[in-house]
Amino acid sequence: MDSFKFLFVTLLIMFLLVPSQATGDIEINYDTSSDCVFTSNCKTRSDCAGPCRKLGILVGLCVPDPHPGGKLVCCCFNGKN
Repeated sequence: MDSFKFLFVTLLIMFLLVPSQATGDIEINYDTSSDCVFTSNCKTRSDCAGPCRKLGILVGLCVPDPHPGGKLVCCCFNGKN
């Protein structure tokens, strides 16, 4: 019975501790020299079609805002840079 408790506690620690350590490896790149032209807020990629087309850019993605805030913005890909 003691070996079962030991195994249970070991597995519990592995499932709780290991994922919490992995979240520290995420880095946010605040590089502003990207090929994106950031425009309006969005929820899906289709929300970016209009704003990107107005800029003469055909490819637009809905991506996390590069500045802290937690919202999604349209990234119109400008391959000319």
